[in-house]
Amino acid sequence: MFKLPLFALLILVGCAQTKQTTLPTESLDEQLSQIEKNDSNIVWFSFEKGVELSKFSNKNMFIDVYTDWCGWCKKMDASTFKNEAVVSYMNKYYIAVKLNAEQRDTLRFNNTNFTFVNSGRRGYHQLAALLLDGQMSYPSFAILSSDGRRVKKIVGYQSTEQLIPALSLKE
Repeated sequence: MFKLPLFALLILVGCAQTKQTTLPTESLDEQLSQIEKNDSNIVWFSFEKGVELSKFSNKNMFIDVYTDWCGWCKKMDASTFKNEAVVSYMNKYYIAVKLNAEQRDTLRFNNTNFTFVNSGRRGYHQLAALLLDGQMSYPSFAILSSDGRRVKKIVGYQSTEQLIPALSLKE
């Protein structure tokens, strides 16, 4: 009597796992469609998910390199990143990524593992240092092509009027 429900549960779990792995392409298409339709907020992703979506969509990645203690980072989140024009432009043309420059998780990028480095009072993440050429000031932003090459670095707080032209990549 106890074995039948357990057996049924194992079959259901197995089926559920199979379903999740059979539609990855449609899932990415759907995610991209939802990003472009969102006109109220920038859709932010983790670094790993951002790389995956960038490669799949052939869109550049906009990486917001921030820290939890950065006041100007919080100001950008509350103002510039809420601006309707910025939201629309970002969701249409970029895969937006938040990268905490002091996170302790290991990140894999371009076949290399990047980790946290203890340094001074706070330390830093190696990937953030790579993206910012070791100039650890916040907020800072990196734009990467879909193949992982850095296209542009932007340093410091950006108002809407400053950020929109910088996003166009026409210099």
